[in-house]
Amino acid sequence: MLQSRGILYAPDFCVNAGGLIFLEEQLLGQSAHAEARVRQVGVRVAEVIDRSRRTGVPTADAATELARARLRP
Repeated sequence: MLQSRGILYAPDFCVNAGGLIFLEEQLLGQSAHAEARVRQVGVRVAEVIDRSRRTGVPTADAATELARARLRP
């Protein structure tokens, strides 16, 4: 519905990833890798948007597909 109206939606589990990375840093002391991982959030969101535009699926579906692909061994 949003896509048909020209509204770009980025799924919350994509855009909130930076907050989760920060929390991990605070709780587990993983600061060495945190900055690089936070920088990747924008790259991942861009991948979601690109996939959505190329395939015509909503960004939520594109994000879920990409996340599942990353979790598979």
